[in-house]
Amino acid sequence: MLRRSGVILFVLSIGITTVLLYEKLLGARHKAYEILITQAHVEAIRQDHVRQTGTLPSKEEELRLLDRYIDEEIMVREAMNMGMDQGDPIVRRRLVQKMESALQEFYARQEPSEADIQEYFEAHRQEFIEQPRFFLTHVFIGHELNKSGSEEARIASIIERLLAGEAPEKLGSPFPLGCRLEERTEQELARIFGDSFSKSLSSLPVGTWSGPVMSSYGAHIVRVESTTPARHKELEEVRQSILNVLRDRKLQDAKRRELSRIRERYRVRFIGTERAHAIASEKEGRFPRED
Repeated sequence: MLRRSGVILFVLSIGITTVLLYEKLLGARHKAYEILITQAHVEAIRQDHVRQTGTLPSKEEELRLLDRYIDEEIMVREAMNMGMDQGDPIVRRRLVQKMESALQEFYARQEPSEADIQEYFEAHRQEFIEQPRFFLTHVFIGHELNKSGSEEARIASIIERLLAGEAPEKLGSPFPLGCRLEERTEQELARIFGDSFSKSLSSLPVGTWSGPVMSSYGAHIVRVESTTPARHKELEEVRQSILNVLRDRKLQDAKRRELSRIRERYRVRFIGTERAHAIASEKEGRFPRED
């Protein structure tokens, strides 16, 4: 008996849903809907065809594309009338993205002032320091350094041959990155050779062969050819990066203000959700709760 009642209820629910859907469709037929096609729509359809095919559409193709656009617009509107856009996370995310894009397009026109740029530059001068750079030549001795007398004599012999003018690339063991590295910062060299190697460079005399200098690979004989000292960058060198930061900051601030203004039109209610209400109250402090 219970099973039979369940079947009856299921059939009734299907019937009611069908009737409601039919009434919605029937009611929609008696309403005058307008689909406005502007020159902007036509141009967008043309450009979309160009992106896909590389050519402008012919007159016949354009008519077919417009007809398809109208059919799609009708389907979208009918789907929204039936609430098909509700509860779909993909549709929801896309609508949020379109709204964010519209806000961004509107508020992106607000350019930072010269005073804003100067103030940011002065407040962040430490971020705009160009690190010292090294131009060095090295001879890779090997993966392990034997501190025996014979090894020390070998190193001394290599240095003598270098001082006599012999080419560094013909001495020692092959190294993956070669024997010369130009205009590298300490951080860049640390990524290649390790911290201890890069930190030791500033204490080495320029133009003199020194060694052994240890790296994560092993032992090296090194000559620092030249160094470029650290310096503070000028405003014009970093203007564009500051502009990018300030533009994004202004845009995010404007979006938050606009969203806050729009949010005032909405009332948010939490029904039987203790944890969600507690979190929201802590964040906003103004949401009502109803049990």
